[in-house]
Amino acid sequence: MKSYRYKYFKHLLLLGVVISTFLSCSKKLDEVVPQDVISKSEALRDPNAARTLYHGIYGRVRAYAGTFFQLGEMRSDIWADGLFTESVDGGLQNLYRHNISTLNVPFGDWAGFYNLIYNLNNVIKLYPQTPLPDAEKSTALAELYGLRAYVYYNMVRTWGPVPLSLEPIETISNASETYKRRTSADTILIQIKKDIDESLRLFGTTNTLSTGKRVYWSRIASLVLKGDVHIWTATHQNGGAADLTIAKTSLEEVQRLQGASLNLNSNYSDIFDPVKKTNNPEIIFALNFELQQAQLGVFGSFTVNSIQATTLSLSQAPTPTVSSVYPYVNGANRVGLNQAMI
Repeated sequence: MKSYRYKYFKHLLLLGVVISTFLSCSKKLDEVVPQDVISKSEALRDPNAARTLYHGIYGRVRAYAGTFFQLGEMRSDIWADGLFTESVDGGLQNLYRHNISTLNVPFGDWAGFYNLIYNLNNVIKLYPQTPLPDAEKSTALAELYGLRAYVYYNMVRTWGPVPLSLEPIETISNASETYKRRTSADTILIQIKKDIDESLRLFGTTNTLSTGKRVYWSRIASLVLKGDVHIWTATHQNGGAADLTIAKTSLEEVQRLQGASLNLNSNYSDIFDPVKKTNNPEIIFALNFELQQAQLGVFGSFTVNSIQATTLSLSQAPTPTVSSVYPYVNGANRVGLNQAMI
C-alpha cells in the first residue's frame, strides 16, 4: 500500500512538472508576436532591423519589375506586331507603337514610383545613423544611391519633367504638402548624375559583383548607368561631345574589367538558361524571383497558354514540346518579336 501511494505521488509530481513546463512555454509563446513592421527607433537601435530595411528595398524594387520592363524594353524596337499565337495585347501594343498622348496614358500616378522613392529616401536618411559597421553602411548607401538614380532615370525618360523628392515625408500638416510641382528634366538629370557619382564615391574601388544571381547593385552597375545617362543627355539634352566623352570613359572602364566573371556569354541563350543564372558573366544586375516568393507576371504575355504548350514544339521536329521542357508555362502569347531581332 505504501509503495502504491509513493508511485501515485510520484506520478502526480511528474504530471505537475509537465503542466508547469507547458504553461511556462505557452506563456512565453504568447509573448512572441510576429513582426512585419520595423519602426525607426528599432532600425536605429538594432543592426539586424537596419539590415532588414536594406534588404526590403530590393523587395520593393522587385515589385516594379513589370513597370520597368514596360517603360523600357517594351518601348524599344525589339517588340512589334510580330508572331504571336493569340489576340494582341492592346496595352502593350500602345507602348511599342508609341501610341501615347494626353488622351491615352498608359500609367497614372507616375506609375506608383513615388512610393518606391519614399522607401529609398527613408533608408538613405536612416542608414548613416544605424549601429552598423561603417564599411557595411557605405556599401549599402552606394547601392541605394545607384537605385534611386535608376528610378529617376526611368521617370525622366518617360515623362520629362517630374516632381523631385529627395527626403522622406515624415509628417503632413497640410494636404497641399503632398503635391509638388514638376522639376525640369535638366535638373532631374543633374540629380541623377549626382546620385551616380555619390554611389561611385561610396563604392570606392570595389568592383565585386554579388555572388549567386547578382541581385544587388554594384559599382559596375553604377558605371554602366553613368554611361547610359550621359549618352542620353548628349543626344537628348544638348550635352554634346562632353557628355559622350564621359559616357565613353565610364563604359571603357567596364570593358577593362572584363574577365571570367564579367563578359559576354559565348552562347547568347545562356543568359536565359535557368540553370546558368548563378554568376552568369553577362548579367550585371537582376531582380530576384524565387519559387513561392513572388511572381514575374508581366512575361505571361510572351508565353503560350497551357493547351498550346502541350502541342507546340521548341524545334522543327514534333518534340520536345514546350510543356515537356517548361512544365509550368501557362500564359497568353499576345506580343511578338521584331523580325529583325529573330
